[in-house]
Amino acid sequence: MSIADKLTKLKNTKANIKQAIIDKGVEVAETDTFASYPDKIASISSGGGENKISQLVCRTIEELTLDDLKGASWIDVYFCQECKMLKSVVIPKTAFNIGNNAFYNCTALETVEWEDPEIPRNFTIYGYAFYNCTSLKLILPEGLKDIYAYAFYGCKSLDVSLPKTLKTIGNYAFAYCTSIKKIILPEGFTSLGVYAFRSCTNLESVVFPTTLTSIGGGSSGQMFMGCSSLKNLVIPSNIKTIGWESFRGCISLGTIVFDEGIIGVGNYAFMSCGALSNVTFPASLISFGASAFRDTSLNGKTTFLRATPPAIPSDMFSYIQKIVVPKGCSEVYKTATNWAKYADIIEEVIE
Repeated sequence: MSIADKLTKLKNTKANIKQAIIDKGVEVAETDTFASYPDKIASISSGGGENKISQLVCRTIEELTLDDLKGASWIDVYFCQECKMLKSVVIPKTAFNIGNNAFYNCTALETVEWEDPEIPRNFTIYGYAFYNCTSLKLILPEGLKDIYAYAFYGCKSLDVSLPKTLKTIGNYAFAYCTSIKKIILPEGFTSLGVYAFRSCTNLESVVFPTTLTSIGGGSSGQMFMGCSSLKNLVIPSNIKTIGWESFRGCISLGTIVFDEGIIGVGNYAFMSCGALSNVTFPASLISFGASAFRDTSLNGKTTFLRATPPAIPSDMFSYIQKIVVPKGCSEVYKTATNWAKYADIIEEVIE
């Protein structure tokens, strides 16, 4: 389709919406912008409304420009859901939210740009906003504070750099985004939802900020489950707990560095991480959940720095070659609950 044809289709779509408003008895002047249509539609049924861009766009439209969205403070829920022809959108600097399902399943949507990506404005992207936008590539703006559940689920072409202003990421927000290669959670970030990056199969590295205190917790977790290209992890001292299945199935994970400070590792947290070899657990770590390292062949040296044996389940390891404990602590370990089965491979550190 030529540029002229696209413009003609866009013009006809806007004209049809305008005529539908007029047919309902609401006046539309020649000088009224497309962004003014939501208020006119609202006046048909409710006598008024906020300055939102509502569900106006025909599913044959291919682009939304600044002129189309001028003055909008909110891109409304279900705004362009299932608009399979839509390829590009420009978000005006007046907007501070993108609503639930706004661009849900817009599989042809390739670019979303911000009129001014540097304006801090506590921007929020709500749940399912770009769900399954499989062609999408975008730069998230500074000022973005919260990304809600499923916001970018299944956006398999998306590789993102998280803005410094980001505070929270909801459940499944980037699950199955298979083009993401590196995640740096910014300082000030505080909350990571379950399955947030599940099965991001090209994700190779993750950097955690000092402001995050847990990767899941209790029965929640699964944040990086199935990230099969993840190679190395550093768990900083501010991370106190790792929740259930947080790194389960990370089959390329070869190195984990636990800084002193972590307290607990949840059920199945590192299950089926087949590339692990040498691991050192700090003295602060006091408990492990069920099957924490099950189906993970620890072929090298596994070191525990705690003088008192941490609590472990009966199925902690499927295979482990050597356990090294502090000097003078081997007998305490060998007689502790669930440790007896490993007595033959427990040895003390050689100073």
